[in-house]
Amino acid sequence: MMKISKWQGYLEGAARAGRNILFGICLPGVKDCELVLYEPGTDEVIESFPLTDELRSGDAYSFCLEGMSRRAFDYVYRTPEGEVVDPCAAEVAGRETFGGGLPVRRACYRELPAEAPVLSGAKSEDLFLYRLHVRGFTMDPTSRIRERGTFAGAARKARYLRELGVTAVELMPCYEFDETAVRTGGRVRPLREGAVNYWGYGSPAYYYAPKNSYAFREDAGPEFLRMVQAFHREGIAVIMEFCFDESMTRERAVRALRHWRNAYGVDGFHVSGSVADAAAVQKDPILADCLILGDRLDGCADDRKRRLLYANDHFAYVLRRYLLGLEDGREDLQNLWNYYHPTFRRLNYAADQHGFTLWDLYSYDRKHNEANGENNLDGPEINHSFNCGSEGPAGSRKIEKLRLQMVKNILALTFLANGVPMIQAGDEMAHTAQGNNNPYNQDNEINWLNWRTGRRGDEIRAFVRKLVDFRREHPAINTAGRLTERDVRMYGAPDYSVHGSEPWRRESGTQECGFFYYGRYFDDVSIFVACNMDPEEKTIYLPEIREKGVWKPVIQTTEAPVEVQEGVPVSLPSKSVVVFVREAEE
Repeated sequence: MMKISKWQGYLEGAARAGRNILFGICLPGVKDCELVLYEPGTDEVIESFPLTDELRSGDAYSFCLEGMSRRAFDYVYRTPEGEVVDPCAAEVAGRETFGGGLPVRRACYRELPAEAPVLSGAKSEDLFLYRLHVRGFTMDPTSRIRERGTFAGAARKARYLRELGVTAVELMPCYEFDETAVRTGGRVRPLREGAVNYWGYGSPAYYYAPKNSYAFREDAGPEFLRMVQAFHREGIAVIMEFCFDESMTRERAVRALRHWRNAYGVDGFHVSGSVADAAAVQKDPILADCLILGDRLDGCADDRKRRLLYANDHFAYVLRRYLLGLEDGREDLQNLWNYYHPTFRRLNYAADQHGFTLWDLYSYDRKHNEANGENNLDGPEINHSFNCGSEGPAGSRKIEKLRLQMVKNILALTFLANGVPMIQAGDEMAHTAQGNNNPYNQDNEINWLNWRTGRRGDEIRAFVRKLVDFRREHPAINTAGRLTERDVRMYGAPDYSVHGSEPWRRESGTQECGFFYYGRYFDDVSIFVACNMDPEEKTIYLPEIREKGVWKPVIQTTEAPVEVQEGVPVSLPSKSVVVFVREAEE
């Protein structure tokens, strides 16, 4: 027989303790309340329990339901003002259809089938991040799977990501958010009929619960767990993005992250919003080994665990300006290339959801957001984009070739600059959002990835894999340590140096520059990354060093061959990146 008793501790939500279930909820101003238990997924009441004043401390109820052997049930708190769904429920019932407008009806208690494996010890220098929207990732029929737009669908693509070289996925909000409303100024405002907040930022949410409409056939919790396990089997860490609103306190936000870590084995978190920050996550002992991403790292300390990543779009805009050949673009890139901070590593990306896709960046000079219903007034006005000679779909092979070259250029700089590379899902497929640089309300082919990518997608994917392999094979490129730009060991050249058209002179030339890594400092071959973003061919000298050998081009973004002769400047094609390695003479 079940009965309720006072519990002296406090938690929010519901958790098992032996044959008992512990409950806790904060209900300010509520004096008359009862807990109602239901059979899972039905209106059949199992039992109800009045919550007396002795179970209450301040605004919070804290109690133990004794003798509860069931592993699954639904529940709700009934008050004179109406029913309250536990805001900290690990699962909820309702909103099974994306954009359907149905409310969350009840909280759900479900015990997961197995303990989640955790990828331990993931360090920032091992990472290549792939940022995806669970629904948009596989919703298009070209994904050729049954479980389109779901956690199960994402799991089906885990091997694809591993073959691409991905070592961590960042999931855009996939907790239970209400895509038909937004919370502003403490109030919830419904969107116009038929509109959705596709990304989930700013929507009222149940931050402990996985999103029901992202589940294929069953409860969202077990399916989310199986997705995490599928990624882990492929050696891919799972990072979740959270945008906490003002309904959450910092303490409650951190408890929510603990839940995802303990229940599902999530490996890291990207925290944004005004409530919680990276410092709060870093200081929590349960989250001590998690990867932490944030655009605000104030208060974070150097904990020597190499798990802090700074997510900021400054890097993206420096790259874009340089690729356009702007006057100050080269100097900004030279200054930013080897950025070092003792506390964190920089997250390098050229595109995310707030702007053009990577392919659209070189297909459109201006935004085309008419589909959003705001008269094209929304979205960033300044994108530093370049349509390569024609707005929108290309009508010539020459334009298509230049666009492919520009995408390769920006990918090469993203992967080779000091930091941790990340791409937005679909950028390796040449995904287009049809020039929409703010598709926040587009639940359609604008945001759904088209997996039928053709030659251009195949070529970009092959290029990404080549960059990933190069980073893995060369510690000179992928180092978390500080480079001094001095020859502190008297090897005959500094560990790292910046060059212009002439060796050792960074200011020489116009839009050509190079970055030199002296191999002896890294137990590696010497590497020279040469760039030319001038519309004309330029020449650049390769560094002369003590060791005998020859410079050989191993990565280039153009089809034209690059010839190397000792002591003669190398001709760099216009708008190109070429990577040279120093090989011993045969």
